Amino acid sequence: MSLGKRIYELRSQRKMSQGDLAERLGVSRQSISKWETDSSVPDLERLVRLSEVFEVSLDQLVKGETEQQEEPEMETSAAATERVVYVQPKISGRVIIGSVLLVLACLAILLGTLLGDFAGGLILSLPFIIFGTVCLLVKQHCGLCCAWVAMLLSDTYLRWATGISISTVRYTLHYTADMNYMRLAMAWILLLLFALVIFCTVRLFCKKPWEGNSREQKVLLGAWALLCLLHIPLPLPYILYGALEWFRMLLFSCLLGRTIAFVRKKMK
Repeated sequence: MSLGKRIYELRSQRKMSQGDLAERLGVSRQSISKWETDSSVPDLERLVRLSEVFEVSLDQLVKGETEQQEEPEMETSAAATERVVYVQPKISGRVIIGSVLLVLACLAILLGTLLGDFAGGLILSLPFIIFGTVCLLVKQHCGLCCAWVAMLLSDTYLRWATGISISTVRYTLHYTADMNYMRLAMAWILLLLFALVIFCTVRLFCKKPWEGNSREQKVLLGAWALLCLLHIPLPLPYILYGALEWFRMLLFSCLLGRTIAFVRKKMK
């Protein structure tokens, strides 16, 4: 059986039309038709994607090999015993790290209570509680989420405790020794770390495959419209305005990555 006939059979078994399969693979319906008539052959990347969609191995897809199930031998002895395989569930490193952080938070509160400073112990435990909760709740890209939370907490603390913010770098050319160069250095470090987090976020959303349907395009346009609306000046408290500013930055990074993925798809 040829590769085209196998693709046709597998598609028919799953009750998928050529259009449905083309949308899943991000190709045109004409490409699917050419593959099934053996007019052309899909490249390696499409073959891998086909095997994932049809839930078969590459050997089954390309060579037509089927997994032969060996019939169980008839047990002739009454003393034959049934073997039971127990699979030990794996605990992800994310859950372990989150649990350890929450345990450290409890120890910090306990230590503060024993020293007669419950409030101090609670403040000391807040970073462990926040990052531990993020590790336990966020299942994908946990490290990047923790980086965003760390940047938000650092920026909030520096703004309220020292008055240092990313906007301080605007005065670099006018800075003098009397204005404390250490404050300027911390602002530049914060800016570089923030740029690194944005770069990682954009790169992540660029790599996500673009499905190519109209729904995703509408969501993308709606999100850009929301981002524009969020720039309308509102009478908000200072702390809420700072949180809104960080949300706009996060939303912009995600939308920029998806827009780049959309443009790449259209250029192909």
